[in-house]
Amino acid sequence: MGHLDNRGPPGRSLLPPPVRDATVAVDEKARIIEWNDAAELLLGFRRPEVLGQSATDILSWPERRAELVARFERLKRGVGEPRLGQPYPTSLRHRDGSEIRVIARVVRTDTEPPNLVVSLRGLEPDQRDDAERRHLRTILDSSEDAMAILSPDGLVRAWNPAAEELYGFDAEEAMGQRLSSLIVPGDLMHEPRSWLAAMMRGESVELETRRLRKDRSEVRVFVRMLPVRDAFETPIGSVMIARDVTDREALDERRRAEAEEELWRARIDASLVERGGFALAAQPVVDLRTGDVRHHELLLRMRVDGRLALPSEFVERAERSGQIREIDLWVTRAGLGFAERFPISINISIRSLAGTALFAVIDQRLAEGALDPGEITFEITETATAADLEKAVLFARRLKELGCGVSLDDFGTGFGCFTYLDRFPASELKIDRRFVGGLPGDEGKRRVVETIIAVARNFGLRTVAEGVETTEAAEFLADRGVDLGQGHLFGRPRLLDLWRMESGRC
Repeated sequence: MGHLDNRGPPGRSLLPPPVRDATVAVDEKARIIEWNDAAELLLGFRRPEVLGQSATDILSWPERRAELVARFERLKRGVGEPRLGQPYPTSLRHRDGSEIRVIARVVRTDTEPPNLVVSLRGLEPDQRDDAERRHLRTILDSSEDAMAILSPDGLVRAWNPAAEELYGFDAEEAMGQRLSSLIVPGDLMHEPRSWLAAMMRGESVELETRRLRKDRSEVRVFVRMLPVRDAFETPIGSVMIARDVTDREALDERRRAEAEEELWRARIDASLVERGGFALAAQPVVDLRTGDVRHHELLLRMRVDGRLALPSEFVERAERSGQIREIDLWVTRAGLGFAERFPISINISIRSLAGTALFAVIDQRLAEGALDPGEITFEITETATAADLEKAVLFARRLKELGCGVSLDDFGTGFGCFTYLDRFPASELKIDRRFVGGLPGDEGKRRVVETIIAVARNFGLRTVAEGVETTEAAEFLADRGVDLGQGHLFGRPRLLDLWRMESGRC
């Protein structure tokens, strides 16, 4: 069984740290002169925003400001305020305007005039840390790839069962060890140094290389290193994902792969210019309680040699070649055409989020006034969001400003989801089909799904379960509070051209 270490290295931990008091210091005029990072996390205001500002203006609502000003004057004088130096419950204003219930303790400094130092701790226990650890533990233990979480200086903080199998070290042997001394051959010691530096710059790394097993035999692996960031996007460690490729005929496989890539590149180019090269299929997404169809997800297909190719055959190739941007433009234009007839959701690649072309298409079509943006949802995968959070957040915010829905697709398959859900303006989470198949009998999948449902509820997000194929699974999901379901139980994807001919619906 893999192990997850919650202690972390000195300094920042890879997982959310234990509760630490927020500290706010004010001068004799109630101006903020200190505001620590725990205060930023608790109250939402960044330190540069509040320094020099009035604490009574920042921390209270206008209708309660006079009360806070009066309390400040009593505390400043040290008279008439029995709470001085004693913890007491109170409520403060979060940056988003919501109420934060805290335990406050105020002390006066010995300076002249005196300053006030306020320590704040959230009154209600934050269970998100425990939920994140359970979620991360489930992902680590169920992964077929060897995975480790590393501290900024390369110490192992988590080591899953697949890593035990690949490298031969038990989790107890690996925990706290420096990864480079554990599994890296001496002639490759430059790799972990450069990789850790890349992680601290927020960059990801992919490489095929050699590693050592416990018995000191070598294994050839394909390794991905992904940065782990805190709530402020500061890199605080890394995730290592490795797969054994020892038995692969590397050169022949590489040549075959290159030839295959070139073939698909030509096919995609042809489909982009030929009428009918691409097609859309619609799959219903239903209310699990009523069975009513709420909207349809539009799924891309490509005509290849007389058959319809699924996205799994060509989308990753298109992402590598850069052709995905043109594909996303085609899907969005075509999909918005169908949005005039029924509510839809459209999948978007992370590669299309950085440019302006895709958003310009969406903005222009909505500006024409024929579409209801509330009936259009754009889906972005969790792994894509984690790969480039800034672009994903910016694009999602722009969509929400237009009135569109934003769905975080394949939720549960990434590694840093809890660290960015506070920032990513999603309206729904889609539970990946790999966790739905086998319900309700599979205990491990039940735990994952129940964790995701709890997370969605904490963030006020709608939930959609993909891959629902049995009545038993649908009933289990509905009983647990999942809102919508999608899968063969409710309807298979149907080409929109065929649907139009058979039903006249579009």
